[in-house]
Amino acid sequence: QSFLQLKVIGLVSSAIMVFFAAFPIIMNAMSIKSLIESSGEQMASNYTSVVNPVGQAGIIVLTFLILTPVLALYAWNFLNKRSTSDFYHSLSYRRENLYLTRLAAVVAWQLIMFVLMFLATVICYTIYNEFFVVDYGTMFKVYVSEFLCNLLCAAAISFACSLTGNIFSNICLTGLILFFPRFILML
Repeated sequence: QSFLQLKVIGLVSSAIMVFFAAFPIIMNAMSIKSLIESSGEQMASNYTSVVNPVGQAGIIVLTFLILTPVLALYAWNFLNKRSTSDFYHSLSYRRENLYLTRLAAVVAWQLIMFVLMFLATVICYTIYNEFFVVDYGTMFKVYVSEFLCNLLCAAAISFACSLTGNIFSNICLTGLILFFPRFILML
C-alpha cells in the first residue's frame, strides 16, 4: 500500500529523470552528427567524444536535492495529520513494520528511478556509440554512489519525521542531521 501511495510521485520523478538523463546525450549526438554532415567527412572518429561519467552526476544530484525529499516527506505525511496518524498507529501491525514498509517504498521508488536512468543512459550511448566513448564501469559506480546518497537522505528524513510533528520542523531537522556534522568538522 505504501508503494502504491507513492506511485504518482515515483512515476513522474522517474519520467523526469529519464528525460534529463537521455535528452543531453541525444542532443550531443545530434550536434556531432550535424557537424559531421556539414563538414562532408565520412569518418566520425574525428568527432568522437570521450564521456566523463562524473559529468552526469550533476543531473543525478537532482534526485538527492529534490526528488528523494519529496518522496520521503510524502511517505511520512500521514504523521502530520492527527486522523491519519491515529489510523496508522491503531493498526495491528507493530510500528517497526510501519516504519520499514514506508522506508522500503521510498527505497523501491529510488531504485526504480536509478535503474531507469542508468538504462536510458546506456541505451542512448549504445545507439550513438560511434560518437561517444563511455566507461560503463565508472558510470555504474557514479550511479551507485548517488543512490547511496539518496539512501542517506531518505534515512535522515525518515528519522526526522519520526521525531517531529510538522513539515517545517521535518525539513529543518533533516538539514541538521545531514549537514550539521559536516559543518562542525569544517569548523
